[in-house]
Amino acid sequence: MKNYTVSVCMITYGHEKFIQKAIEGVLMQKCNFDVELIVVNDCSPDNTDIIINDIINTHKKAYWINYIKHEKNIGMMPNFIYTLQQSNAKYIAICEGDDYWTDPYKLQKQVDFLEANSEYVLCFTNTKIKTNTSLVDNNLIVPKNYENIETLAYIGNYIHTPTVVFKNIIKEFPNQFNNSPIGDYFIYMLLSEKGKIYFIDEYTTVYRKHVGTFSSLDNNVQYQKMTTCRALLYDYFNTKNNTKIAKILKNKIVQYFRDTDKIFTVNEIKNITKNDELTLAIYEYFYIFCKQKNFIKSISSMDLVKIFIQRLLKKIKIKK
Repeated sequence: MKNYTVSVCMITYGHEKFIQKAIEGVLMQKCNFDVELIVVNDCSPDNTDIIINDIINTHKKAYWINYIKHEKNIGMMPNFIYTLQQSNAKYIAICEGDDYWTDPYKLQKQVDFLEANSEYVLCFTNTKIKTNTSLVDNNLIVPKNYENIETLAYIGNYIHTPTVVFKNIIKEFPNQFNNSPIGDYFIYMLLSEKGKIYFIDEYTTVYRKHVGTFSSLDNNVQYQKMTTCRALLYDYFNTKNNTKIAKILKNKIVQYFRDTDKIFTVNEIKNITKNDELTLAIYEYFYIFCKQKNFIKSISSMDLVKIFIQRLLKKIKIKK
């Protein structure tokens, strides 16, 4: 098996309109090291497979491509994890099948930085945002102290997936990651445990908005998925006794419920967190929120109050 410097991991499903541009953006890279492009097709129902095979049969750099097609659809997160596990390279880059790269020296710049700065584990860049009608600069302004895990935990995901290159140092993913509805942010948090992240303020990629699995969702669903991801991260860091990061994540989750006008059902709350301490914190807020907003009449709110009381009594009993 050849030892590559970079594996570019590209998951694809139903990307017949975009996959050619995504692949060509990788194959145009000019590097002084070996690169492989791992493309994993999750049994697309369209012509994605035909287009990929046509590139493999005609492109002069097709030897970069390691193409795998699942016979059955396994889902986005399992496919993402599977694709990452195919790499034995020193570094991993990500470009999903609906995004594309525009700078032929993207990989060279990022690898050069990571090679020269061993305390950093991830390097990301700026990106342009493409919708159906426009292509605009993202104008990303990274937050103060963005290099540290505390900022990433507090702010959330300010890193666009197609811009990253990171060290391939996570060999076994925790169970919480396997259940997360968001993969990239979870990985960035795992990496930032082990080192710092760095931003190169250059436009090297294009991120398609309202096309991908996540960006096409409405804002409320996106927030719910991010909250679920944060809850799983909370559980992970809490298990590792990293109380500082766990507390930041917990506060952000409670803040989400505080800021939303939606009353969630009991099952929705349970899907977001199964951790007793975190659940209690959410229910405590809901108890106060429901009383203040006069939502006690609704069934979901009454259920929340009942469960809050049960949990509270259980917690008091344990303390005694």
